[in-house]
Amino acid sequence: MGDSFTEPPRKEDNYQPWFSRLGTEMNLEVVNCSGMGTSQDFAVQQLSGVMHHMTKDDKILWLLTHAARFWFFDNRPRLTNANIMNIDEEMTKDEEVAVRQFMLQIQRPPLDLLWQDTRLGWLSAHAKRIGMQAPQVVLGFPRVIPQDRKMFDIFFSHEQLDNLRISNGDLLNHVEAPEMIGFKEGEGYESAVWQGYDCRYNHLVKSNHDILLERMITAYDKDLPVDLLTPGWTTAVIDEETIKDPVFIEKELDPWSVQERLNNIKKMTTLTPWADKVGISKMFSDKSKK
Repeated sequence: MGDSFTEPPRKEDNYQPWFSRLGTEMNLEVVNCSGMGTSQDFAVQQLSGVMHHMTKDDKILWLLTHAARFWFFDNRPRLTNANIMNIDEEMTKDEEVAVRQFMLQIQRPPLDLLWQDTRLGWLSAHAKRIGMQAPQVVLGFPRVIPQDRKMFDIFFSHEQLDNLRISNGDLLNHVEAPEMIGFKEGEGYESAVWQGYDCRYNHLVKSNHDILLERMITAYDKDLPVDLLTPGWTTAVIDEETIKDPVFIEKELDPWSVQERLNNIKKMTTLTPWADKVGISKMFSDKSKK
């Protein structure tokens, strides 16, 4: 279960991402409950629906999305965060006001992280009750935002949740972003290259799918957290030129997404993100510094 880091490809696409091949390698049937853009609550609800059927021989993999994502409307689970470029087009005026006021007046990092720890504790308790191998929790984003020492002191450490295996490192900072040529940790994200349309499968080049698969197999075999920190990933291969190279596209990217990006890039580059228009970006930047 998870977000776009583990959402399966289109039905017409026969590419097998790392999480699909993991089931084959471990001789397990994969039940994928992921959804692009969805929140942690969506993942918990999906898992709740099957938890009473699970046995000690089953295994759980949770690609933990960003704690700040919130499932606003029951029938639109992918509408979860202000970074969606045209989120205002998906809401009525009343809904937009409600979402904006929630983000500006109520939502804040300590509350997001408190809810996150509650979800992790819930999963840990169920894993212990069932007697299954500790679920693998792969961080898509840093578990604590901002990465402030006092935040770590408030919330669970990885070791305290002894019925879970929480990854060492996160996919965004230690695998995804370093794929960009010129990436420097702490100096921003790669959206300037993609301009709102990532053309990788699940935000990773194909060669890193292969590497992540091997590391996940090792994590399950040894009952350890998956290691995202150790060097060995494919890095520094993407910029404005390589995403136009047919050979590179075929080898590392999703060719269908590349074409879709070309078809829509002009429209996307003229849009002002909703979060910027209504002042949410600035507000959250200020909250993160507190």
